Amino acid sequence: MAICWIGSAKARWVVTSATRVPSKYTARPSRRLSTNAFPLLMSSRTILRRLEYTQASGRRLFGEDLATYGKAMSCGYPLAAVAGGRALMATADPARKGSLEYACLSGTLSGNPIACAAGVAALGELSKPGVYDRLHALGRRLRSGMSAVAAARGVPLRAIGAGPIAQPIFVDPTRPIHADRDLASADGARATRLGHELIRRGIFVIPGAKMYISLAHSDADIDQTLAAFEDALLAVARPT
Repeated sequence: MAICWIGSAKARWVVTSATRVPSKYTARPSRRLSTNAFPLLMSSRTILRRLEYTQASGRRLFGEDLATYGKAMSCGYPLAAVAGGRALMATADPARKGSLEYACLSGTLSGNPIACAAGVAALGELSKPGVYDRLHALGRRLRSGMSAVAAARGVPLRAIGAGPIAQPIFVDPTRPIHADRDLASADGARATRLGHELIRRGIFVIPGAKMYISLAHSDADIDQTLAAFEDALLAVARPT
């Protein structure tokens, strides 16, 4: 069976880099791509899972047949999930083993009770009213704060992302971002140096990569991060 996979190359980039989802990545074109060339359309919700509870719990953003979810659904515990329609998921029913209607679905830690309990607890917290509003508000404050600091210092930087995700990139903030090619001119080496400087100031990040906000973070944490960011930015103000 041919499978069309929309994951890190498109879905992840869209929600972390674009100011809005480009129309070519919406459900209708994706579904048409699957219908015309591939019988099955799959998507990765590893990043999308962090943006909205309804996306996490079943709404088909791209009109896909199957969706995968990663460790964000269990707050870092080793847990992943595959979700799909009843008829499609029924092909993994162990009772069908030995027949042409069976598809093997297995994993080293499948059904791990601790990870599953963590997942249930996380979903319980995330389903509470106002949770995602809070996460999005913190994310907006961090991104806008980093952009404002860079603008005040005259440093060409843009803080991209959506929801509780932020990533500072050294690129002309006045240029629109519509595709990954628009990031080709970004100074990745300086972004990595910025990450190292943040770590030296007590802000633990993956240098040059995205920053993720959780419900454990507070407004004071954002304040501390922005203060460290300004100091770190000065340290890498000029490219090497």
